[in-house]
Amino acid sequence: MRYKDLTENIENLNDILDKIKTECSDICKYYYSGKYFYRGVRKKEMVDQQDVFIGKPRENREPLSTSPDEHAFCNKGLSLLGYVVNRSNSIAISPSMEIAKSYGTPYMIFPKNGFHYSFSRYSDMIHMVVSRNFIRDYIRENFPEEYNSFLKYQSHNDLMNILLYKNDYDYIIKDYWCKVFNKSSYIEDNYLDQAIKWNSEIMISGSEYYAINYKYFNEVYNFFGDV
Repeated sequence: MRYKDLTENIENLNDILDKIKTECSDICKYYYSGKYFYRGVRKKEMVDQQDVFIGKPRENREPLSTSPDEHAFCNKGLSLLGYVVNRSNSIAISPSMEIAKSYGTPYMIFPKNGFHYSFSRYSDMIHMVVSRNFIRDYIRENFPEEYNSFLKYQSHNDLMNILLYKNDYDYIIKDYWCKVFNKSSYIEDNYLDQAIKWNSEIMISGSEYYAINYKYFNEVYNFFGDV
């Protein structure tokens, strides 16, 4: 199961928070002054509208609002640059409750120790990578013959297909990522405080996570305080 409902234990929320403090200490050290990561949970993902649950990222998540080509384009680039976390094996969380709320009911997220993550300096990781302008400029510089017929390409997918169907696909995708959205723009290890400061969306994978409905924010804040 992807979810384990803990709502029946909500009256003993402090007991759950005690477990979180121990099992999620790696993330808790970044949670201070009411700063948390959030995820918007859609109704169809929720079982009986649970307020507290343990979830686990999928290993083969399908895109919802992103095209399959964009999804594959980003996954391939992350893989070629050596990242463990990609769009298929992770969940996206944000330090902005409002952003999470735009996707569904906002939950405070506490990944268990041992999780992997990556994030970019930009708040939205995918739209910068598949920017039509970035892809257009890369094609103009590297494939002028295709660029000369650029006007017939009207969408991100059309532009990406120029790169996706080259014989040296791996080299081209890696080169594109390095030049346009280079590895230094993606960050791992010990920089989660920066993600909070930059209001960056991050992807987490590799472990279960606790999720607590935002309506219990005060209870969570009172438990953890400013530490």
